[in-house]
Amino acid sequence: MAAEFTMISTTAEVYMAVLREHASELVPFGTISQCDGNPHGDPEMGRMYTEWGFKTADYPTLVHDETWRIDRDRPGVRLDDKRAYFICVARRRD
Repeated sequence: MAAEFTMISTTAEVYMAVLREHASELVPFGTISQCDGNPHGDPEMGRMYTEWGFKTADYPTLVHDETWRIDRDRPGVRLDDKRAYFICVARRRD
């Protein structure tokens, strides 16, 4: 059974430092790739989401979440690009 975790907001610098330092030890735990919009929600909102964790861990260590509005007239142009970075911390079950 996977451990429960909480996502703590961090900076791009902290996220990139951990990713660089431990790149060979981390694997994707989960991804969402909706570059052409969300087929089950807002078709005008693109999203790339990745959870990274150590190979032997039960939960992710880092999360990157990027969203943007899709410009249908200019493919590849991202409007209102927003990026969020998180460190994942285990939570005790009570």
